[in-house]
Amino acid sequence: MAICKNCGKQLILRNGKCIYCGISLKGIQIRESPQMSNPQPNLPLRVEYGNVFCTMQDFTGIIDIPPYMDGQRITAIGRDAFRDCRGLLSVSIPETVTIIGDSAFRDCIGLTSIKIPSTVTHIGVGAFGNCNKLASIVIPDAITSISDGTFFYCSALTNVKIPNSVNHIGKSAFEGCAKLTTVSIPDHVTSISDYTFSGCKALTSVIIPKSVSCIGKGAFYGCDSLKSLCIPSSVEIIEHCAFWSKRPIGAQITIPRKFLNKKKLEEIFLLDKTIESSTIKDEKGNIVNLYDLPDS
Repeated sequence: MAICKNCGKQLILRNGKCIYCGISLKGIQIRESPQMSNPQPNLPLRVEYGNVFCTMQDFTGIIDIPPYMDGQRITAIGRDAFRDCRGLLSVSIPETVTIIGDSAFRDCIGLTSIKIPSTVTHIGVGAFGNCNKLASIVIPDAITSISDGTFFYCSALTNVKIPNSVNHIGKSAFEGCAKLTTVSIPDHVTSISDYTFSGCKALTSVIIPKSVSCIGKGAFYGCDSLKSLCIPSSVEIIEHCAFWSKRPIGAQITIPRKFLNKKKLEEIFLLDKTIESSTIKDEKGNIVNLYDLPDS
């Protein structure tokens, strides 16, 4: 790695000057180490202040992002970096990267696989929105928050493991993931945001941890295959239409007694034939008869 002899920092040139101290280095022979050169000179990429961007929106194929380009260490996938690169099939991200920016891979409708290193600590809003061929993804253990719309309408996504490090899942984070079958929410999550799992039509079961106190509006709206649901007594707020869906006949639902009145159940579940055919229990395991419940 080349070092500026004036300021002692990693040497990154712009217009012939060190970007940190401004000293002119014209005429000085700088020897780059092999890791600082461009190992794949024909890649359609550019780098700015450590952020990498795609320079060819109609690129088709696979990209293995290098850790260094043009004398710079790549530390982030820039905002909108690969957005709408519809021919992009697969991406490998180097371990130098810690941030994936907002909408970085949004609308990459041909993307089938991506390798995210364990060094990534932040994935931005809508980063993989509408990547509708992405079937599985591994979220690094260093992630503590899943941003709004991160996997919005990743309609081929069948498998995702949310690490225990996550304490927040944003609005519409998995909305429209129509093939997602199961999800386990980590024990540190305190609320499930609006529309987080809305439209997850294949979701058959969900485990809501005792750390959760609030379930947002439409959080599981349209989860039509949800056969097993247990809402813990820690939950104090369930917003409007949180579980509105055409659930399977004979679904098993456990819900705290504080929500057991007809008005509230109408708000949460929509009282129809599917809820009438479900087995509903309170937090103590007692079976509840809908017709015996108070109106409000």
